Amino acid sequence: MRDMRRRKRTGFTLVELMVVIAIIAILIGLLLPAVQKVRAAANRAKCSNNMRQIGLACLNFESTKGGLPRGSEHIWNDGTILHKVQDLQSTYTLILPYIEQGVVGDKYDLRFRYNDPAVPQNIAAAGAAPAIFYCPENQLAGDRVDGRRDSAGYGCIDYTPLPYTQLDPSGVSVSTTFWPTALTGGQYPNIYYKDFGVGTDGFVKSTKTWQLDAATWNPITGPDAKINAFYSLPTIGQITDGTSNSMMIIEDVGQNERMLLVGVSDGPNANSYIDPVTVTASRHWRWANPDIASGQSKRVNSAKAATYAIADPVEGCAWAQHDCGPNSEMFSFHGNGAFAVFADGHVAFISETTSKAVLRALATRSDGKNEVLPEVD
Repeated sequence: MRDMRRRKRTGFTLVELMVVIAIIAILIGLLLPAVQKVRAAANRAKCSNNMRQIGLACLNFESTKGGLPRGSEHIWNDGTILHKVQDLQSTYTLILPYIEQGVVGDKYDLRFRYNDPAVPQNIAAAGAAPAIFYCPENQLAGDRVDGRRDSAGYGCIDYTPLPYTQLDPSGVSVSTTFWPTALTGGQYPNIYYKDFGVGTDGFVKSTKTWQLDAATWNPITGPDAKINAFYSLPTIGQITDGTSNSMMIIEDVGQNERMLLVGVSDGPNANSYIDPVTVTASRHWRWANPDIASGQSKRVNSAKAATYAIADPVEGCAWAQHDCGPNSEMFSFHGNGAFAVFADGHVAFISETTSKAVLRALATRSDGKNEVLPEVD
């Protein structure tokens, strides 16, 4: 009888088992938020480091070339009005040798656009997906192929060059005026520009139809070095506000091809430039596309309550519309702000409560002079 009692006492009763399970559940509930906070902190640190490395690459470029890389877009004064125009190459294409991507950069022919079918090595290079281009805290990564590429195989990126700002000194967005930033390159001669009109895909475009016309200058062999990717580079000397006060690259996490949503992107707020190669809406989420650039016109993390098709009740725009939330504006999923790298190489976390007047001051390179683009050579 004593032996039987001993054997019965070796197991757990149902009540004891339920108590143990309840204790484990409570511990998990207590630990999970802490684990999530640690993971979020690690992601923020990784994202900040990515931007720091990109900033250092821009400064190493400057040491070699005598100027910072062009900001992927610039402003052209045709003598009457101002136009936002893409550069021939993306900022990221220019700095590939400085982010340990020399193998990719060596394959790239800077005389040709990233998606020119006559230059397959550029297309292949533009499919690279360096880890430094991606923030690990990206809730829209699932809308990309493998979290890094689009369906055509081109690499995406979570950081955007800042080539100008449209915020005036009081923080109001002015659509017809542009103030230069650290990465604002000079305009090319007037004869290098062409109006490409409406794209063949039927997307309604805004006024962003003028582009550099590479083929005009060498119709036999295609684009040549006359359209120089290193032409009129922005210089440190132009940053009269101080390099520590002028942003170069801003966080813009999540750009992907769902942001070219038919019925939303083709409305009055047309989403893209016309691509000079395909004569269709530009795929602006690709790192090799100079259309990756974004001017500063809204507050940090704007349109957080939007989706691709549903407008944010405050901002009045959806993510498939240009300059809305993660679509070509300063945006992150870190919670309450986004990172920016400045012209001296330091990285700062900019709170989403920062006023647009302050954002303008951080974006411009010569706010004290109230310098207005363009500077015509």
